[in-house]
Amino acid sequence: MNRYLNFYKAIFKTSLNSFFAFRLDAFLNTFFSSGIWAFFNVFSMYLVTLRTESAFGWKTGELILMSCVYNIIIGVFGMVFTRGFNEFSNLVDTGRLDLFLLRPIDSQFYVSLHAANINSLFRTFLGTVFAITIITIYHIPVALTGVLGFIAASFFAMILLYSIFFTLNTMVIWAPRLDNLNEVFYTLRSLGRYPRNTFRQLGEFGFVLLSPFVIILSTPTKFLLGRGSLYDFGELVLLSLVMFTIARLFWKFAIRFYSGASA
Repeated sequence: MNRYLNFYKAIFKTSLNSFFAFRLDAFLNTFFSSGIWAFFNVFSMYLVTLRTESAFGWKTGELILMSCVYNIIIGVFGMVFTRGFNEFSNLVDTGRLDLFLLRPIDSQFYVSLHAANINSLFRTFLGTVFAITIITIYHIPVALTGVLGFIAASFFAMILLYSIFFTLNTMVIWAPRLDNLNEVFYTLRSLGRYPRNTFRQLGEFGFVLLSPFVIILSTPTKFLLGRGSLYDFGELVLLSLVMFTIARLFWKFAIRFYSGASA
């Protein structure tokens, strides 16, 4: 375990040095791109709830808080995983995936975490600031146990998010130029900003299909609000572990069909 922690520590340090090496580019990407998206997600939910006091059992302040949680979780996820996943299609297409498979380290770990996106940390920071602001404005009671539950639920939420994302990216091994899968994932991921019951009218199939994306955000938010239950947490943990196992087995199966740079 220490070996992998030290390995990622070195990756993070390298990415951080690269971030500060190009200060103007870092400033533009961080403050404009990440900042605007973070603000848009929160402000758009404010506009949606402007003329209502509650929706699907969630009060206005709670719905806006969920958008803040979206920025926090997606910011951390983006910092750790997004850059690596965005490069995955190119690694397969150019044959550079060979270098990842031949290294004396777990290939799934290396492919997933070989680069960090430092820009996304600013989105997490803004999401946290927005969350504290919303909690203060709407007088939402938050207890220490709620914060601890939120942290635990967010950890498993990111495992679930990673597992879905990694499984989709693994399909690129059969179709290297299918790089628009990430765009589909980003679209589905953004739906998690809305309450689960919002999608009931899509029918059972649509509801079940979108439920994993919804509980990624709704469950941590419930715990932050002090409304999380053991069932909510168990559902998230079970789904995240099942999906991670599927992602792991699918990766082991898929790399058997990787022909490499010599193909």
